[in-house]
Amino acid sequence: MKNINVYIKKKTTLTTLLATTLYLLISLAIFWPLLSSPGIILGGDWSLPASLVQLEAYFNQVLYPWSNTLLGDRSLGLSALPLLVIYQVLALFFRISLTAKLILVILFFLSSFSFYLLLRYLKVYLPLAFIGGLIYSTTPIFFNYIIMGWVFILLAMSLLPFMVLYFIKAAKEQNAKNIAILGLISFFAVQAQFIVWVSLIWLALSFYLIKSKKDVLIYLKYFFLSLAIYLLVNSYWLLGMLFFPDPRVTSSDILTSDVSWGIVAHLHPINTIRLYGSLYNFQFETIINTLSPLIFQALSFLLPILAVLSLFIKKNIKLVIALWSVGIIPFFLYILNFHREILLSIPFANVFRDFSRFTIISTFAYCVLAVISLNYLYLKNHKKLLIFIIAIWAVSVYPWWTNKITTWQDGVGQDIRLRTKIFPQEYLETENYLASLLEEVKVLYLPINGMADYYADPRFHSSYKETRDIFAQYSPLPGGLEISDRNLGFATDFVTRLKQNLATDLLKTIEPTNIKYIVVRTDMLIPNHQEILNQLDQAVENDLLSIHSTSANLVVYARNTTPPHLYATSETATVPKLTFTRINPAKYRILVEEATEPYQLVFLEKFHPYWKIYLDSSITNINRYYSNTIANYPLEKVNESNHHNIFFTSSLYDTWNKPTLADSSHAPIYGLANSWKITPQNVNGQTTYQLILEFQPLKLTYLGLGASLLVLLSCLFYLVKKNK
Repeated sequence: MKNINVYIKKKTTLTTLLATTLYLLISLAIFWPLLSSPGIILGGDWSLPASLVQLEAYFNQVLYPWSNTLLGDRSLGLSALPLLVIYQVLALFFRISLTAKLILVILFFLSSFSFYLLLRYLKVYLPLAFIGGLIYSTTPIFFNYIIMGWVFILLAMSLLPFMVLYFIKAAKEQNAKNIAILGLISFFAVQAQFIVWVSLIWLALSFYLIKSKKDVLIYLKYFFLSLAIYLLVNSYWLLGMLFFPDPRVTSSDILTSDVSWGIVAHLHPINTIRLYGSLYNFQFETIINTLSPLIFQALSFLLPILAVLSLFIKKNIKLVIALWSVGIIPFFLYILNFHREILLSIPFANVFRDFSRFTIISTFAYCVLAVISLNYLYLKNHKKLLIFIIAIWAVSVYPWWTNKITTWQDGVGQDIRLRTKIFPQEYLETENYLASLLEEVKVLYLPINGMADYYADPRFHSSYKETRDIFAQYSPLPGGLEISDRNLGFATDFVTRLKQNLATDLLKTIEPTNIKYIVVRTDMLIPNHQEILNQLDQAVENDLLSIHSTSANLVVYARNTTPPHLYATSETATVPKLTFTRINPAKYRILVEEATEPYQLVFLEKFHPYWKIYLDSSITNINRYYSNTIANYPLEKVNESNHHNIFFTSSLYDTWNKPTLADSSHAPIYGLANSWKITPQNVNGQTTYQLILEFQPLKLTYLGLGASLLVLLSCLFYLVKKNK
């Protein structure tokens, strides 16, 4: 018996290794034209960094709860940290332009392999389980979301079969080892809606897993353990959001916006049945319609037909019913789409505004059900019919194996494809120059809408073909400004004025800010382009601006005078002397000297109530923070010391037991920035002291990351110990 078990284990290992190799080869083959093409992937929402400078900027934006964009804003991207770490590791061994393409290979491989393992656990015939993995990863929604660049959704979709597999194993085998594996997987499943998707599937599986009263308690135990491990592993971003909520996530203010309605424009019953996406994610449908609309429209119903056939298979009827209860969820959301007002009072409704994304769970359910039907045909020895159906499926997914995912052509409107772009050398040179600057200043990139239309490149010109402005988004000096339907908070008025005054009074609008550089990309489509250039050239003549550099594709202007990032004002002529340093984007230290009268402290980041000031009466450590002056502002009596991006510092807890200072006086200034009124009474009459300026959620970032790492290491330790 022991020899038989060893043989079975070796055979399983060999077949798994073979499946892994074949999936990897298929993934490389599908994306080889993309892998061998020059440039970075762009288009749609693709916005991964195009240089090492951008990668460092992106990492700093994600790691800290405050993002150094043009105006500054709370970062909602900490959940991207695991994928970004993978991206950075790949960048150590491959060109940055190749790294994003390899991410696609990994995602396609991972989705196929995870689905294969689930099917094998469900005792599906080996070759059919292998084909089943490809059925899942070649669904229209996977095709469309790759083109759109929805990497985090694709990652969630790739990990979903793993989450289902190890939940089933945990409940059936009652083994904590599977919960530990779930914990490790959960760390990478960072898409905001993922916990809802997987919870719905776990709940539906209760019909499959519960066979007696005893099973009820077992199921509930492992359901809540699985849910708890997911939440604990994701504490690094969940804690801050729960205790310091952000209206952009927790409210429902954009649920009925034009954009929210637009992203479900193609969500209708036929598309839901065929597992097609929404928004402009109908590339798969467009492709099959260009060949033979009637035939391929019929073929697009293959998976739903196979899913329906599974209802007539008695052997797995409980699993079939459980999966069908998941598969019909998008239909209820389609109906709910017409009654969105129901959700307006529900917290976190903004997160779920794109109902069409729930097609992911119906895609998962349909694919399992379809393979169950195919496996039944195999068991009943209907091999000819089985081969015929598989052949039909292979034809139905021909956009995958004919490289239609990267075959771009002009003049097809909204029908876009994966595209790559090589940026001009002067873009990279300007980026490197900005990265070399030491002072805390900002950059205004024109155009300002967060999207780039390269009018000389037909692949990235006109509606639906624009791309994310990654050079602004990941600028080494704060420069990103994305305008969307989400609430911009206290920046709304400023952004409105900026848009209105671009061609007429740009310098007056940005006067109160510390925007020092204006980068005009002349190869991009900019409204009122010539008027803006005329205005800036006039400012050069008036000695308000200097031209730092000019080239065929961009012009860089520098303001001759800008205020410091932090300074003091007073109703009298007396203002204290300030020296400040950035510890990281969410924390600053300020040395205040000669403070004999009340003053107003101005901080030129977007106003946010979570910015807090703390008093540090000690001045014994000033050489540690303020020893090297990199910029001097005599008029404002401000010195700027070396800046850092240090996450773990020796002063990590220096504000944890301190009361906040001057909270009641914290108010917006210039309709944008932060200000506090500091009086001698606030600082116990001292004239020399330090202030610590900190974004409050930073504390919970540390706590959450510590909790996440503790749980992750515990899971890893448990698995290693179990496998010895």
